[in-house]
Amino acid sequence: MKNYEMFRSDSKRFIKGYKIKNGELIIKLPLFKKKVYPYSIQNEKVMLEIMRIQVLTTRESDKIFKTTWLQRYWSVYGFILTGIFGARLATGSINETVGTVNVTLGGILGTINLSIVLLKKALLRDLKKNEFFLEHEDLLNGKKEEDLYSMNLPSNDDEIPEYNLNSINKMSFRKLKKLVREKQKRS
Repeated sequence: MKNYEMFRSDSKRFIKGYKIKNGELIIKLPLFKKKVYPYSIQNEKVMLEIMRIQVLTTRESDKIFKTTWLQRYWSVYGFILTGIFGARLATGSINETVGTVNVTLGGILGTINLSIVLLKKALLRDLKKNEFFLEHEDLLNGKKEEDLYSMNLPSNDDEIPEYNLNSINKMSFRKLKKLVREKQKRS
């Protein structure tokens, strides 16, 4: 899971995922930090619930996903500036120092703003994938619709579902959609 809260003050607590190794639950946090807890099914369920809440409380309308016209403008303008001054520098119609400075600044400006725009698109795509998963979680884990309304469901408190927010973390959105389509055909 990508860190949707990366530009917020509380982003250091965002759980990106976890892995189980040698009887320990290793929680992945932003900035390559980790927290280690003893493994238990209860601890794993708590982590999955926190990850679910992170997805459900983040909305596409959140500020983090908005690319302003200014960011898009500066990314394009930076590369145009680089091209113009690069061409003028190559033909010798401009002072070498002025041309080099403008080419460098334009390249930096364009690269930084383009990186921000692409990062925001990747975050939004990851959010949409996780929301799609939550909509189809019961189907993926083999729960039938009529079972969801039954009061006599067997309790599986000792089981972690095969498909959860952590297990689909590295799965692409396209692959997840394909998996859902296959499960819908079978049921």
